[in-house]
Amino acid sequence: MASAYAFGLISIAFILSLVLLAEGRNVRNEKCSKEVTVEGCDTVLLGWSFSPQHNKCVKGFACSAIANRFENESQCKKTCPPVSGRRPEIKVLVMWSCQFWLKYGGACQTRWYESYTDKNGRKCRLLYYTGCGAWKHKLYTFDFCRRRCRVYLGRRKKYPPGKPQ
Repeated sequence: MASAYAFGLISIAFILSLVLLAEGRNVRNEKCSKEVTVEGCDTVLLGWSFSPQHNKCVKGFACSAIANRFENESQCKKTCPPVSGRRPEIKVLVMWSCQFWLKYGGACQTRWYESYTDKNGRKCRLLYYTGCGAWKHKLYTFDFCRRRCRVYLGRRKKYPPGKPQ
């Protein structure tokens, strides 16, 4: 009796795994599930990464050493195709975050760089960037020396020549 019960459970598990494979749920490359981060790394680069929230590849900044960063969109799409039938889960509150726009705003944001010298005489770069859509007038900065981003609360800087106001 116990062996019949065990055989039944194994059969159900086998059939369920075939169904999940047919639906594409188990074929996701593990690179695609790696968290995209921009803080605490030595080099931040513009590139492509798979966003589980959007269920697609998006252009944005990411640490150069993470597995979920690709040089171009076609590499990302080939490695991390969207999961069919899944609706994107976009959390509106996260859109206020400087990290959100640094990671996912690459296709629509305005951005430029400036330099400054810190108190130790080290030359540092600042990336200024905006959000998109309703957040296109919000200004953020990423400090490459401090390796962190923040909402720019200082006096509103003029955009560099050729940039929209």
